[in-house]
Amino acid sequence: MDQRTQQLRDLGFNEEPFSNSADPRFFYASKYLADVQYHLQQMIDQRRALGVVEADYGMGKSSLARRLDQYYRARPESYFTIYIHSSKYITLYSLLNDVSKQLGAKSRRAVMNTIREIELALLDHYKNGRNVILFFDDAQDISVKALHAFRIFYNFDVTAKLVQCLLFGQPEIRENFKKVPEVVSRIDTWMQLSPLDISEMTEMIEFRTKLAGRKDPLFTRNAFEGLWEVTLGVPRATVNVCQAALNMAIEIGDTKISAKTLETACSGLERRRVIPDV
Repeated sequence: MDQRTQQLRDLGFNEEPFSNSADPRFFYASKYLADVQYHLQQMIDQRRALGVVEADYGMGKSSLARRLDQYYRARPESYFTIYIHSSKYITLYSLLNDVSKQLGAKSRRAVMNTIREIELALLDHYKNGRNVILFFDDAQDISVKALHAFRIFYNFDVTAKLVQCLLFGQPEIRENFKKVPEVVSRIDTWMQLSPLDISEMTEMIEFRTKLAGRKDPLFTRNAFEGLWEVTLGVPRATVNVCQAALNMAIEIGDTKISAKTLETACSGLERRRVIPDV
């Protein structure tokens, strides 16, 4: 057993509670996030066209996207999902060609031929009772030209939409959409993610620590208050500070994180510029 694993076990953990990876297991569904997820699932299941989730960095967009992808990917008899991690598409053809490849369609050099191959692939899934879902993460990087792909996708219609597209992007995505009103008209759902309040932040931390194996609270009440003042409820910033505070507690031999330990950890983060200006 390595030193880090032993240190975590001494604090009651079976694994890292504050990893920055977008692990769907550690997705904390606050009341608001659960509501967002519910509306997106309704949109998908009812085949209602295009959905957009807008939020600043660190708000949990990727975690939500992965959570939805995991949910539908576990139901292959009814859904076929494609998760695109980086949506940096400059041209219309680049987006269409990537989607075509991931659908397993034939590769074509011409835009119109690629569109036809995508439509045939989607029709095949539809005839076999599968709803196709495309998840685009970092969708603010999709160029205005490439956004026209979604107008094309929603021209594919039998008795229902053949494909459901969800775009997860930073606020710049709004400016891109303003330039393509014909695509905006295809949007069914546009949701914005908000920071956690102090109660939700506390619940998120306790959820993560319990999932990682610890039964008792890791932070004192005063530490929770100080944590919210530093991070203002931004999930990624909260996880970063919690990780630093956990490391500090291990270093000084504490079994619970006090406000003083948190303050010391935050001072170190400020020197390393890990805490964003939120």
